Amino acid sequence: MAPLNLWGRAAVLLSVVGAGACTAELGQKASSDPDGPGPGSPVGGDGDGGGGDGDGDGGGDGDGDGDIVSQPGTFSLPVMRRLNRTEYNNTVRDLLFTDLTPADTFPTDDLGGGFPTVGAALSISPPYVISYEAAAHALIDDLFASEERLAEFVPCDVEAEGQTCARQVLGAFAERAWRRPVTEDEVTALLHPLNVAQTVGSTQVDGLRHALAAVLLSPYFIFKVEVSEGTLDGFELATRLSYSLWGTMPDEALLGAARSGELVTDQGLQAQVQRMLEDPKAEALLDNFAARWLDYDNLEHHEVNAELFPEFTYELAESMKQEANLFIRDHLFSDLPASQMLLSSHTFVDDGLSAHYGITEPRPLDTAAGSFWRVDGAAAHRGGLLTLGALLTHTSLTSRTSPVKRGDFVFKHMLCGVIPPPPAGV
Repeated sequence: MAPLNLWGRAAVLLSVVGAGACTAELGQKASSDPDGPGPGSPVGGDGDGGGGDGDGDGGGDGDGDGDIVSQPGTFSLPVMRRLNRTEYNNTVRDLLFTDLTPADTFPTDDLGGGFPTVGAALSISPPYVISYEAAAHALIDDLFASEERLAEFVPCDVEAEGQTCARQVLGAFAERAWRRPVTEDEVTALLHPLNVAQTVGSTQVDGLRHALAAVLLSPYFIFKVEVSEGTLDGFELATRLSYSLWGTMPDEALLGAARSGELVTDQGLQAQVQRMLEDPKAEALLDNFAARWLDYDNLEHHEVNAELFPEFTYELAESMKQEANLFIRDHLFSDLPASQMLLSSHTFVDDGLSAHYGITEPRPLDTAAGSFWRVDGAAAHRGGLLTLGALLTHTSLTSRTSPVKRGDFVFKHMLCGVIPPPPAGV
């Protein structure tokens, strides 16, 4: 996208200026209650299970090297939470129907309390801005390269109809990208690249391409903006709900519920949550939360003594991760209390995991090779969440088990305890 580079740079600058207020107080101050605000509570903290040390940076250095921010002891001031790399890729996939995953090349997200969704840790720095600019133009170039997809976003002739067409296109696109209704003034501001294009002798199509890129460079796209006083409005709630359960932007049904006011009612909220949990996109809840909560998201990189355990392969590690996902998902969608996860006597295995566990029951006839099936009772050789292969492997050393690591894991991840450093001189 060569023409109008000045506008592209200006759009980035505008996005940075807007992002400069990302640690400013947007609504009421965070609750001083040590238990913190609950779901749908007044704007405060980071909304995704974390906070910072009060200085707005959550402890990370913002250089994109994946630092781990220490577990916050208090809530920071409200922040606008930036899309992390996974959320960015998921969002542009659902917004533009693209196969591109530009966030793969973004700087690594800093972690807050071990999670990549804590707003206080998701700072922004010049490398991010450079990446956002490149990604925005690449995504719009990709859109214009597909006539079929482009027709869905630009149903009119911008060269013939000019700003009338552009206003229609930009209004609809910005509303989806920013996850809320847009004002006439906002759409008018987005028309600036078309005015520049006309002034410098470029085509209106060139102007439209840069205007669409500007939408993706806006803080309203890059951040999950919550500015309502008191409780969240329907669109803010839809965004928070969608990224919490799906790790991506709200779909049209959720935005429709926000638009009608249904989402801010107890019945409407319950109905949407139930619908969303039944959607395949809810698998993101397991990958983005459960796997990080229980620390098995990078199990395939766990160091194992290959001479002692030659059977531990990348494929086996992936099977253990899938077993844990299926086990947690099974309890998530059941009516059983959460405590039953520690007592359950069933698990899910595939051929490789079944052999590793020494399960003698054959694979059911209606289960295809390579698929998982449920094994119950004594045949499962399991005794609840803490005996899943993923957790046992993660809490082991390279050549043997480690009661200390397992005790530390249970105390920190399940009892929310904090083990102090040893006394001086020990």
